[in-house]
Amino acid sequence: MNVAPLHEAKPAAWRKLNELIKGYRDYFIHPNPDGFSEHLNETGNLPWNFASEVTAEIIEYFFTATGAEAPAWVNNSGLRCRGFEVVSI
Repeated sequence: MNVAPLHEAKPAAWRKLNELIKGYRDYFIHPNPDGFSEHLNETGNLPWNFASEVTAEIIEYFFTATGAEAPAWVNNSGLRCRGFEVVSI
């Protein structure tokens, strides 16, 4: 597709992706029950939408790099709720 590799075209997005994946990978490859709280703190202290923002940035890059327009859902992926109903307690 003649698209520049992500790490060259968008080094900040590549760094964020690696940051996200490394935290999870390290823990699941080398699980340590004593380090579970530390792992949760490291990954849990990222902004709540960090993973979805990184993903959207990468998806948008591949669309635009190939000359296509990114679909609206790429950057507008928020959930909306009209309310909820408690069915049974």
